[in-house]
Amino acid sequence: MEKLRKSFSDGQAWQSEDHGGKSTLYELMKALLQAFTLTAYQATIATATLNAVIVKNTGKLTGLRVAVGTTGDSSSTIVQVHLNGVSQGSLEVDNTDADGTALSLDLDVSLAANDLVAFVVSQAAGNAAALAVTADISPAEVE
Repeated sequence: MEKLRKSFSDGQAWQSEDHGGKSTLYELMKALLQAFTLTAYQATIATATLNAVIVKNTGKLTGLRVAVGTTGDSSSTIVQVHLNGVSQGSLEVDNTDADGTALSLDLDVSLAANDLVAFVVSQAAGNAAALAVTADISPAEVE
């Protein structure tokens, strides 16, 4: 971040009085560096809440991805992403799907500072294993 700040300073990219002496470009780059991917892994798939996080700033929840290494022998595995305890989307991998099945879901969910984002395995297929889950959280758009 210091290198980025020095580069903008050296190039006079943050000298605009229109933005209180700060560059919109600088603020955008700073915000982009705060994007992250929330991840969780479960070796033996079971119903549970996985890897909750409280977001620091406003932003967007933009995608959910799951992969199941062993899809199991009965029922299906359902994974939801929750915002403050309410499901915002889910993906379901059936036990008849091929081992290694990966699914994704595009999302466009607004986040406020201090919102709680969590993965919830609401149903687990019998003998299913190796669940990987990711969600993308990006900063709010800068206008």
